[in-house]
Amino acid sequence: MSYFNLVKSITSAFRNVYSISRFHHTTPGVCCCSKTQSDEKYSDPFKLGWRDLKGLYEDIKKELLISTTELKEMSEYHFDGKGKAFRPVIVVLMARACNIHHNNSRDVQAGQRTIALITEMIHTASLVHDDIIDDATSRRGKRTVNKIWGEKKTAAYGVSEQKGREVQSQTRLEQAKSPVWLGRSQPVLVVRRGCGAVLAGDLILSAASIALARIGNTTVISILTQVIEDLVRGEFLQLGSKEDESGRFAHYLEKTFRKTASLIAHSCKAVSVLGCPDPAVHEIAYQYGRNVGIAFQLVDDVLDFTSCSEEMGKPTSADLKLGLATGPVLFACRQFPEMNAMIMRRFSLPGDVDRARQYVLQSDGVQQTTYLAQQYCHQAVREISKLRPSPERDALIQLSEIVLTRQK
Repeated sequence: MSYFNLVKSITSAFRNVYSISRFHHTTPGVCCCSKTQSDEKYSDPFKLGWRDLKGLYEDIKKELLISTTELKEMSEYHFDGKGKAFRPVIVVLMARACNIHHNNSRDVQAGQRTIALITEMIHTASLVHDDIIDDATSRRGKRTVNKIWGEKKTAAYGVSEQKGREVQSQTRLEQAKSPVWLGRSQPVLVVRRGCGAVLAGDLILSAASIALARIGNTTVISILTQVIEDLVRGEFLQLGSKEDESGRFAHYLEKTFRKTASLIAHSCKAVSVLGCPDPAVHEIAYQYGRNVGIAFQLVDDVLDFTSCSEEMGKPTSADLKLGLATGPVLFACRQFPEMNAMIMRRFSLPGDVDRARQYVLQSDGVQQTTYLAQQYCHQAVREISKLRPSPERDALIQLSEIVLTRQK
């Protein structure tokens, strides 16, 4: 099957995506408005977005009303203000871009800014939980919550870090062999090691839910609660795989949407609902977020093979080590069919991870995945260009290009 036909078959549910030949940073001819002619230009869309996000992390910490010192430290750990806040920036830019369709005001309303906070909180909670599931040791260039506080717990129980790892590894083997594994005493240690991090993620998520309820718009509440369901479903999808090529790719793209793109898509839609009553604008906001979100994850999967750990702020080849077949692997499998067996056994045999990585680098898997990401970004540009011209619309177009060129 040719690459064109493969992409066409796996993205048939996504309108017009497969017909895009290449990404270009222009306003498409199919737009319902003329090319942007804005008096106010910003070379950095993050600078424009941060006008409405001053005090973002301080405000998030105010939502985390916790009396327990340790739980407070864990919950606030990732809200250190060192990131670019990619998702909140998209949300406030989308809010301003949509608001002018209703009352010619580009001001971000309080409820829309709260959605930006909620978006960052849900995202961070999902990262904390993912790191527990994946037993990750680093995130955003620093140690994970489960790593730091897990070590503190094992030390409190009088067990060394190395012994804790040995126990964890052994219990995984026992779990696979015996259904009565949970009845033994040693696994309790492993459960306790990650318990604090689980609670920290839960607390962030509950605080986000309270903030969402405070907005008081039932439509917005319904939109954003869908994200929680998608995150859970996406995690379950990640546990499985398909045997046939097209089935695997459809499975991969659905997982990518639910785990990554759903939050961006639904957050964009939520702020559009608060700022404009036009359903057409709501759909534009949703489709932009959806396409940019999928592209973001596709690029992330490429960087797992092309960047070093220092650039990424987390270990590379992490997905292979977790038994996951991402876009570069699935495309590489078309050139190296022997990878099928490795995919089905989730790279569990000695040497599988290294061999799979070499196959990917020898194939055009990285290039094909990058090309697919370009198609999604191009579709995002087509969607957002249907909105009225504004500096924020320009910034959202530029962000789609930044997604493709980022190095971490």
